[in-house]
Amino acid sequence: MLSNSHIKKIRSLHSKKFRKQHGQFIVEGEKVVAELLNSDFSVVSVYSTMPMDSAELITQKELEKISVLKSPNKIVAIAETQSFDSVHGTSAILLDGVNDPGNLGAIIRIADWFGVSQLICSFNVADCYNPKVVQSAMGSLFRVKVVYTDLIEYVSASKIPTYCAVMDGESPSAAQGPFNLILGSESHGIRSELLDLSQHKITIPGKGETESLNVSVAAGILLDRLVYR
Repeated sequence: MLSNSHIKKIRSLHSKKFRKQHGQFIVEGEKVVAELLNSDFSVVSVYSTMPMDSAELITQKELEKISVLKSPNKIVAIAETQSFDSVHGTSAILLDGVNDPGNLGAIIRIADWFGVSQLICSFNVADCYNPKVVQSAMGSLFRVKVVYTDLIEYVSASKIPTYCAVMDGESPSAAQGPFNLILGSESHGIRSELLDLSQHKITIPGKGETESLNVSVAAGILLDRLVYR
């Protein structure tokens, strides 16, 4: 049985302030927790409404109290956060001001699909340990390194081609080796300083009348072009 203080501690991890304070985050659902248990992330505790090795058995009511989901899915785990250093010379997605957690989670999953092992984020990108990010990444968070840093410094020091997604660029073709791909938020785009540092300005040709694509959709299309064409 979970004590009220224990429930309060777990619920506090819904907030970025307390995730940072405790160095821990919440993982929910059978699939995502299974991915966590097979990763190199340190697991603090696991709570389950069904008998499970190394998990504390809890009631459905207790699960509902600690979960961030409207319909909790049997298992909640607490894991320790990790911080990573950026690595130059390998392909990376660079995110400038993408602050929607759902978009960030989807982009992490897309990066994993295309074999891009790191996301380099500006400091105003959503917290990668936000529960919505963890859920939408579907386990890819445990394979893709998410780094928060000064993007201008990172791109300035990079020795590989940098592509940036804009509305009036060229149609992309396959990159000849590792690359950086910069994506900005739909509302603000990419900062001019980063545009000036990019060697290639690319866009996705469209035939309809909509003004723009969701940033995670754009990430998938552009990575397909850069990786496979």
